[in-house]
Amino acid sequence: MELVFAGLAIVFSLLLASIQKEPEPQPQPVKVRSRQD
Repeated sequence: MELVFAGLAIVFSLLLASIQKEPEPQPQPVKVRSRQD
């Protein structure tokens, strides 16, 4: 059961990392898209 809990913790940490990284790259692609348009 410890391995399962560790796996869930890793997945949860990856989800948090992806959520934290999402707001940062968003403004950058928006500027690139506006330039392309």
